[in-house]
Amino acid sequence: MTFVPHSDVELRQMLEAVGVKRLEDLFEDIPEPVRFPTLNLPPSISQFELAAEMRALAVRNRDTQDQPSFLGAGIYRHYRPATVEASLADCRLRQDNGLPELCELDVVRHYLRLAQRNFGSIAASTRSAHAP
Repeated sequence: MTFVPHSDVELRQMLEAVGVKRLEDLFEDIPEPVRFPTLNLPPSISQFELAAEMRALAVRNRDTQDQPSFLGAGIYRHYRPATVEASLADCRLRQDNGLPELCELDVVRHYLRLAQRNFGSIAASTRSAHAP
């Protein structure tokens, strides 16, 4: 059963619009032997069978989760703390405004403030621990 989404009238109107008489005329520039080649395809299978076959093929792939990879010049899994992600998001917004140089300064200032806070709390706790 052939599915044709257009009526004969619609098909005729479309062919007239592009200036051909028959649908086959649209394909006359393609050499006859390659227009409708006989394809040597395996028998059809269900979606479930195809998914199982694709999983079996995927298992054969090597992945960088299980072994080291030296491809990509250092592009691999990185851990970024939430504070870094927030700073990077802020950078992206500023770069869209055409101010990338301010972004780098802001990130440095942000980490200096964090370091000062952390150092201050560590220094305070060691002072209280050693107080006479």
